[in-house]
Amino acid sequence: MTDIHNKEANIGENKLVNPSYVVTGKELYEMDIKEMPWLIEGVFGRSGLCALGGSSDMGKSTFLRQLAISVAMGDSTFLEWKLNLRHKKVLYISTEDEPISIAHVIRKQFSNSITAEKLENIFFIFGQENLLDNINELLVKHDFDIIIVDAFSDVFIGDMNNISQVRTCLNKYNTIANNNDVLILFLHHTGKRTESLTPSKSSFIGSQGFEAKMRMVAQLTKDPFDIDARHFCIVKGNFISEENKNKSFKLNFKDLIFSNTNERVPFGKLAINPNAEILKEEIQDRVCDLSAEGNSIRQIEDIMKSEGYKIGKTKVSDLKKECPDCDNTKASSDAPVLT
Repeated sequence: MTDIHNKEANIGENKLVNPSYVVTGKELYEMDIKEMPWLIEGVFGRSGLCALGGSSDMGKSTFLRQLAISVAMGDSTFLEWKLNLRHKKVLYISTEDEPISIAHVIRKQFSNSITAEKLENIFFIFGQENLLDNINELLVKHDFDIIIVDAFSDVFIGDMNNISQVRTCLNKYNTIANNNDVLILFLHHTGKRTESLTPSKSSFIGSQGFEAKMRMVAQLTKDPFDIDARHFCIVKGNFISEENKNKSFKLNFKDLIFSNTNERVPFGKLAINPNAEILKEEIQDRVCDLSAEGNSIRQIEDIMKSEGYKIGKTKVSDLKKECPDCDNTKASSDAPVLT
């Protein structure tokens, strides 16, 4: 594999050394990356920024602690997803809990399934003071598979609805992720009005700039009928299959432990009596997103039906005309060609 940090090119008798911030296309090609590297196969990539969101009392922090324990223990799987570990180390930023409560929860959750010595592989930071400096200091001495930030709203200073401020903050974490080839996973909250709606990347509070900066966004939701069930929903994912983004992974959540039921549920079946106006807006946004991706009216209908929406070709066609960025002067692939 080409070392992109030691770049030299010879032209005639002159040797040119590219600056460290330049990577040529040849160097990228010679890295020979045929498949995207994953931390959790098909779910979380090996590096970059990702997010997990949900409303209160959903078990988000519990989910993340369980993931941290699996990484530290060197497990081969997490909730039956394959784990690809290199370092078996986790950095966990906890802003919503104090050391005593975390100590209690770890004992309660995992007393029968952990080796205490392995817990030395989880490094906790409580609080936010000098956080970026502290993270960088630790990264000089340790290689981590994942850095968990629980929660984003506490480490972000500024107006959550200001896209420029949100992106400026996230750019600093993205630099850390890229420079150290590590995944940074943020816990974030979804809006209260979205609790009964179909899982969506639009459910997260604050600026759209948050989810736009993430390579992958997942949402944890409750089952409409089973109080012991949660649904892990991938609502955005670069390089993640459509199958994994259209249906939830149904998880059992009992005694503070998650387990995979191996059941999949279309997102549309997870909504609980959604407000009609909000649902209409959500359907409109989904039609526009799919249209912008180049899907025909028939393809949009098929995709949305697989996601649980009740929609037909005529409705798709009508909603497509309302999409601000769609070129509605062109005939769709379903329309007859006039001669």
